[in-house]
Amino acid sequence: MTGTKVDAYLDELQAALEVRDTNDDQITDIIRQARNHLIDTGENPYETFGNPRDYAKQYAPHSTPPLDTGCLSSVRWRWPRAVGGSS
Repeated sequence: MTGTKVDAYLDELQAALEVRDTNDDQITDIIRQARNHLIDTGENPYETFGNPRDYAKQYAPHSTPPLDTGCLSSVRWRWPRAVGGSS
């Protein structure tokens, strides 16, 4: 396994953990363990751990990442009409 692919995976995993407000010490430990495993075995990180966002869920399952603002274009916004008014 190339270092570049491992580094890219670990960067994605770190970002996914940060978005889920995982403790900094825990993030460091998770990344260290994953890196050591991948270096020792030469395994493909995506085959071993799966999608980084899904893998991060097991460490912070009850947290929710922020809404992806890219999907807001499909939301229909309704604003309340002003009641009354000036004449």
